[in-house]
Amino acid sequence: MGATDKILDKFTKDLKKNASGTDASKWKKNAPPDAGQMDAALRQAAEFLALAPQVDTLLQDNEKEWRDDIARAREARDLLTERIAAADALLEQLRGTRETVKACNDQWLGLADKIIPMQARPDPKKEKLIEKLHGQAETIRERGRKAMEKNEDLFDKSKGGIGKVKAL
Repeated sequence: MGATDKILDKFTKDLKKNASGTDASKWKKNAPPDAGQMDAALRQAAEFLALAPQVDTLLQDNEKEWRDDIARAREARDLLTERIAAADALLEQLRGTRETVKACNDQWLGLADKIIPMQARPDPKKEKLIEKLHGQAETIRERGRKAMEKNEDLFDKSKGGIGKVKAL
């Protein structure tokens, strides 16, 4: 005899006990007027009891789905936090390369300020100095160009990181 049958038997015994007169006034107030309605109520109770395992299974499935959703949300949050940290690091690198480019530009302008007046007044003694300054200017220009390329590479990387975050 299953659990459902035991519950139905107890329910039936209680109904019969109440109907036999131990608590007749209560029975008359709450009981269905005839045996057909009582049988229908018993069948409905049995149907509800039969559905209990299915409801329990559905609740367990929903709980598992909710836990999975929460786990995915936590993973997405962690990934987003990681991406934000990477973007912050790239931003710091971009700031550093921008400062390098600015410093190179300032140095180059400073050398240009020295070279231009010297070229206006040709002096054989200063020709070597002018060539040396041109070499320094070229070196600075090359450093600035490399810093700009690095800046562009970092910017491209940061765009890729942002795209991955948006994909979440």
